[in-house]
Amino acid sequence: MKPDVDKASGGSPEVRSDEGGYRSGGTAEEGPKPGPDRSERMQLVVGFDYNVRSVIAAYRVHDREMLLDVCSVVSERGFAPKLIDVGEGEYYVVIRGVVEVPNLVSYVKEGLRKFVEKYPFVMRYRDVKVERGSWAWREIKRSCRPIPSVFSYVIELVEEYGVVPNWLFVYDLELYLRKKVRKWRKWYVVELRKLLNRLMACLNRLSEKYDVVAKIEWLPYVNVRSEVTDRVRGWRYTKLMRALVHCTRKGIRVVVIEPAGTSRYCPVCGSVTEALSYRELRCTKCGRVWDRDEMAAINVARSRAVKYVLK
Repeated sequence: MKPDVDKASGGSPEVRSDEGGYRSGGTAEEGPKPGPDRSERMQLVVGFDYNVRSVIAAYRVHDREMLLDVCSVVSERGFAPKLIDVGEGEYYVVIRGVVEVPNLVSYVKEGLRKFVEKYPFVMRYRDVKVERGSWAWREIKRSCRPIPSVFSYVIELVEEYGVVPNWLFVYDLELYLRKKVRKWRKWYVVELRKLLNRLMACLNRLSEKYDVVAKIEWLPYVNVRSEVTDRVRGWRYTKLMRALVHCTRKGIRVVVIEPAGTSRYCPVCGSVTEALSYRELRCTKCGRVWDRDEMAAINVARSRAVKYVLK
């Protein structure tokens, strides 16, 4: 929801140019007034944080005009702006972009039951028990390497439907899981690109009026042998960094900062937070409750521990 505008305040209104940029107001006779010089522009710092399903951006705003500009631009791109006050006149507009794909584990589990149900009836018996450590147990676990979280669910389905876990079933199971993961990856990458295009469009639009500085954490290390959802975090990090470098205008600066403490310390008082749940944190000193990702994005925007300047 956009904040109220004080219409009685002085100053000329802002006029949008035909090219989508910003320029200061003026009468038709005298023409538009020249925009502010680059050295006189206000700085707009944006901190980015991310998880598997979403990207969070925190815009630090300094006055009402900047607040209205940021809210207007992000609302046009389909984001819902949220104003957060961290005290001492410091405000942040936080937006959350969600990748519109289902959770990988639930997506695979939906198809697994149909896969087991359609398995040939001749391969079934009434009572099937997969003993821990047996050949069938080891082979099913090996087949679930593409996504280990579904291993216990596969064992339950095998025992429920009485499927004989022989070498043919193990082979078909591995092919099925790899196919589902590959399909989900393609879907995820397409939706992630759409989200990053909208985020970069916001930065490019705001750079016409402000000096934009984008900040991102230094998180390059991802275990390639870990589960697919962990590797997706690596894709998101690299694609976000590449988008900030290659899909933004020349005047936008991209800074990489040290990640230490961004998801731990309260932005208001700087004290350590405690976990209420996986996504909610509470400050041990001031008692304020934070969303983990929003707090991290604000701390990234405030951080001065610069590691690299990419652009």
